[in-house]
Amino acid sequence: MSRWAVRTGFAALGAAAVGLVWLATAAVGGSANLLDRVATAFGARVGYLAMGVPDLIAILPQPPETGSPQEQADDRFFLKTRALVGTPRWDMATADVETKGYARFDCAIGMNLKPGMAPALDRLIDRTAMDALVMGLAKNKFAKPRPFKAHPGAPICDHVTTDLNTTYDYPSGHATRGYATALILTELLPERADALLARGRDYAESRAICGVHSQSAVRAGMLAGAALVAVEHGNASFLGDLRAARAELASLRATLPRPAGCPTG
Repeated sequence: MSRWAVRTGFAALGAAAVGLVWLATAAVGGSANLLDRVATAFGARVGYLAMGVPDLIAILPQPPETGSPQEQADDRFFLKTRALVGTPRWDMATADVETKGYARFDCAIGMNLKPGMAPALDRLIDRTAMDALVMGLAKNKFAKPRPFKAHPGAPICDHVTTDLNTTYDYPSGHATRGYATALILTELLPERADALLARGRDYAESRAICGVHSQSAVRAGMLAGAALVAVEHGNASFLGDLRAARAELASLRATLPRPAGCPTG
């Protein structure tokens, strides 16, 4: 079975539909020196927006309260999805852990695009990833423990590193960055919109399948990613890079082959 033929199964597992690359999040204790701690896929360390913009603490809903029905639903989802270990969906979530840039969107993009082939796109995605560090401020404010903390020994598909152990659940940084990337790619390749947005959703949901984020944190991350891209559209440098990336992709579309292992059609 093709890796992209696997759907998430969120609806079957009781998740609500939600309408989602790759940096360390702010550690407990604040966001000081974040830019010094992070190296991105393409090396840039400057985003488009000022630190703290957009204000995700004001934009996002509050995380579920302790003992609330929503928190209980998140916990049930965590426990139920541990049964996915060894399945194709678990394998997808595991592969998504190490995603850099737009690499996991290759089939949705529809061409074998690699970093370095489209410098403006590289810059666009990398600087957006830097802007996404703003979600670290919300993580620290809400201070919601990750779901696996309540179930020691339960399988997750990520490495339990110091960063994972000392950062919080809500919102999901991977979901923020992944869905922001999906939205940008959709704007650049509108004819691929369905595939790109579905892939962005799957990428975000991988974090809950993986067990390192709750469903609520994934939904909040997707909202955060959408807010981030919306605000970036008011920045002249972002719009300039967007135009340049669109021209790059238009030129490459006729020459680059389709990635291997993707579904046909």
